[in-house]
Amino acid sequence: MFGRLNRKLFLHCLLYTLGLTAIPAAVLWMTEAGKIFEFILTGAAGGVMFLKFALYTLAPALAHLIPPAALCATLIILTRLHGDSSLTALWAAGIRPSFLARPLLAVGLFFGVLTLSLTVYLAPQSARLLRDMVFTLESDLARGLLKPGVFQSPSPEVTVFIRDLTAGGRIDGFFLRDTSEKTETRIFAAESAIFTGERGNLLTLLNGAILTLPETEDKRRATFKFEKFTLDLTAVREATFPDKPSYKARDYTLTDLLDPPESVSGSERTRFIAKGHEQIAAGLYPLVYILIAAVFLLRPLQPRCGVGRQIFYAVSCAGGLKILSATVQNQAFDNANLIAFIYAPPAIALIICVGRLFYISRSRLSVSPIRRIDPEGAA
Repeated sequence: MFGRLNRKLFLHCLLYTLGLTAIPAAVLWMTEAGKIFEFILTGAAGGVMFLKFALYTLAPALAHLIPPAALCATLIILTRLHGDSSLTALWAAGIRPSFLARPLLAVGLFFGVLTLSLTVYLAPQSARLLRDMVFTLESDLARGLLKPGVFQSPSPEVTVFIRDLTAGGRIDGFFLRDTSEKTETRIFAAESAIFTGERGNLLTLLNGAILTLPETEDKRRATFKFEKFTLDLTAVREATFPDKPSYKARDYTLTDLLDPPESVSGSERTRFIAKGHEQIAAGLYPLVYILIAAVFLLRPLQPRCGVGRQIFYAVSCAGGLKILSATVQNQAFDNANLIAFIYAPPAIALIICVGRLFYISRSRLSVSPIRRIDPEGAA
């Protein structure tokens, strides 16, 4: 019976946590998906890239959503058990709260390992790949710079207008005004254009003309018609897009954070190391949050003391722990001597919760088990 009870508690807590994690993750993903929808509509990204974007976005989100989801799942399950008096019956049968906490501990350990794997490797790697993918799409001059029907100025000296941009990257109706030369202004107009060359640095204009307008009166304007003319846009690219994406500390895996590259020094190096220890400590929070819920609800309630008050206490403690942890982590980012204290809030909370559960199991607050009464002794 008790083995089946533990399996049922474990399965319910596991499924509830997964469900409560999936719902906000889906909402968060929908808000982030707008970054790539524009590229999909213009043909810059396809279905495979869209699936990659979904995977790269979910991993960092899950690392932050699992701990509160585990807390809410445990509170829901224990509240239901209180509502139908199942816990009271189990305690009356001699089942201790520490015994009922075993499947919850197993769920906490499972999600703790999952969160740890996400924070130390999967989430940073996904964030890095996502940043690379978005950078590649945005650095495409044909789509990251040019928008149909809008006059744009990628630099103070250049104004660009295109009528339409096809899915294949072909431009219909091209206009460019260049005032980089102090002595003259050049205007390029073409029926169509297409990007060529490595990384699309060259723009080939088809069937157009170049109008040169001198800034002084002693020179005459000139018009040059062409069937094919190539513009070198390397300078425009360099002025508009960086050579490579810029990475933050959260984009590095645990090994890179604990042993930062030589290019990272000073306060940034301290921030990298502190971020690595923060990733390790994140694996403790699913277990700690589940234990916090168990401490307040896995016990007989006092008369006229409803479950709502205990839920409020549990949520308040979990929220206070999160605020304290964030405060310590922010201080550790600026002071290398405080890095070890990143583990203090979850470790202390874990010790207190475990000790409190054992105390509840052995205290008088527990319901006394039902005993068989001897009629002769009672008489």
